[in-house]
Amino acid sequence: MSKLDITSKIEQLEAFEERLNVGLKSLAAFLDAEDEDYISVDVFGEIFAIKGAQISEDISICIAIYDTNDRVIGTSSATIYADDFYGLENFSETIYIPAMNISKVRVYPKKG
Repeated sequence: MSKLDITSKIEQLEAFEERLNVGLKSLAAFLDAEDEDYISVDVFGEIFAIKGAQISEDISICIAIYDTNDRVIGTSSATIYADDFYGLENFSETIYIPAMNISKVRVYPKKG
């Protein structure tokens, strides 16, 4: 099976972005199911500083995948370090999940 574009299932929490003075954009998600035992979701995107080119503290980009019963079936996070940040940074995460019945992919920042 080829990768299935599930970008339309991405849900952002803009209030969390505003609180940390960052934005997430260019988000994309793809489901890959080679067989019943190997199902994964690849999530890609960018984080940028809303004001200036710096962030005041480390930030984790959290990703949670929900099934159609609104249960969390997979999670991952990527840390963006304030000392290494220059206004914009790309991220990507692969999350392995037990089933293909995905209802949403939530992506949000939190203090790292």
